[in-house]
Amino acid sequence: MTESSAQQSLRSLIGTILMSPAAQKIDFKLDNIHVNGSGLSYVALALLSKPDKGGGMHIRITKLSAGLEAQYHPEINTYIFPYENYGSTRFQRQTIVHESVHALRDAFGPKVLTRAGRVRTIKVSEEAAAFVAGALFDVYDTPNTANSVSPPWVVGGSPYDVAYGIALRIASNDGVDVTASEGIALDALKKAIRTNRAYRHTNMSGTYANDGLRL
Repeated sequence: MTESSAQQSLRSLIGTILMSPAAQKIDFKLDNIHVNGSGLSYVALALLSKPDKGGGMHIRITKLSAGLEAQYHPEINTYIFPYENYGSTRFQRQTIVHESVHALRDAFGPKVLTRAGRVRTIKVSEEAAAFVAGALFDVYDTPNTANSVSPPWVVGGSPYDVAYGIALRIASNDGVDVTASEGIALDALKKAIRTNRAYRHTNMSGTYANDGLRL
């Protein structure tokens, strides 16, 4: 199926954001999930592949349920956005990074390789990694603002709030293990995710349908 010009524009924008200096600077580990520029580059490369049944990625523009900003569906390798010009605001740019972390995790398949062997990662960990990555992107993308004024979407006690605090503390530590260095804050982030209206009816101890992302 031929993509619309709006879908093509979104595809290009996602790739540009993922290959930007701010996104490429991201580098942390969280519950066996490693988010870094190399992984995000892989997602950007997958976006260049022609979407078909065997590989590549799809872009869908459609109305989303209340409480959902955007989505990535691993079982169909598809980004879903609510309207055509998505990505024009600071918040939307960090949301694109958030959803791209789900694509990055999908690329590894059902399990990720660790020193103890291959293991599954649960939903709440993946969401935590995505929230921290989105916040880090914003910190790196707006260096003259982020360290002095919290963005308007960072509401007290929300996942964005806790993730932003973690991001500010780890921003200068490449390759930091968030699980080890931010244990209390990470627990608070997971709690905030579990109680957020977008996730409260989801079994966050389950796993997403990550099945690989072919180029």
